[in-house]
Amino acid sequence: MMGDEQKRQTPPHRQRCPTCNAARQGERICRRCKSDLSILVQLEGYADGLRRRAQHCYARGWYRQAASLAQTAVSLESSPENLRLLACACLLSGDFARAWRTAKQLTRSAGSQ
Repeated sequence: MMGDEQKRQTPPHRQRCPTCNAARQGERICRRCKSDLSILVQLEGYADGLRRRAQHCYARGWYRQAASLAQTAVSLESSPENLRLLACACLLSGDFARAWRTAKQLTRSAGSQ
């Protein structure tokens, strides 16, 4: 079971079953509708790993590599954290058009929450 600190760090879109909207805590089977969420949990873990690798590259000034990893993470999960990382990495790597598009996408997703 997750502690309070870990639960606060879980993004809102990961706190609900996509099938029935029941609260979830990383389980592989939904407690309410019994949907198999194992692939979803795997994809979330993969996206987290990509984001961590992108952050590692970003911290070292490898902005093109960070942008590439962040783009892959966004393609799996377009969370605000992934979008912010992608926009910043694109900006610092000189890909201004993609940074602008990503910033607009981030603004739109923030408005829909």
